[in-house]
Order: sequence, then structure tokens, then C-alpha cells
Amino acid sequence: MGASWIDYRLTDHVATSAEQEKFWRERLVFLPDTFFTYDRFERCADVAVSRANYGLAEDAFVFCCFNNYYKIEPEIFAAWMDILKAVPTGVL
Repeated sequence: MGASWIDYRLTDHVATSAEQEKFWRERLVFLPDTFFTYDRFERCADVAVSRANYGLAEDAFVFCCFNNYYKIEPEIFAAWMDILKAVPTGVL
């Protein structure tokens, strides 16, 4: 992050190799298995989910952007619109 108020970064050896440590201002804390808070053994909800539940066509290609709204500036928004124009079945 490079911020003076952040002292540590929780990570693992998959997300950040030990060789990259020199590039970090923060002290890296390598967790033994993973830094994710979930695992592949956790059961998914017993709720059937379909594209129709979300108003999506079965042949739609779904593009996603999980950034905060303030990061989507006019130039970025224009790029997304260009992508959507180029993919007729695309939805954002």
C-alpha cells in the first residue's frame, strides 16, 4: 500500500513470493496455508441460482467491475462502453 500508517500485510507464499518482500514498505506476515477467510470445504447455500434470477439472458457474457464507484472515472467508463459495444451479448 505504501501508506505510512500501514505496518503489515497479511499474505501467503502463493499471493506474494518471498523474493517480492523487498518491494514492500509493509512487513509481510506470511500465513502458513492461505490468507483467505474461506475454504473449499465450506458448504454453499442450498439455494438454486440462475441467470434469470438476475434478469440475465442465458447467452450473455457478464463483465464485472468490483471497484469502488469513485474509481470509475470518465476514461474508464468510456473503455467499458467500448467493450460493451464490441460484445453484443455483453452486460456489465
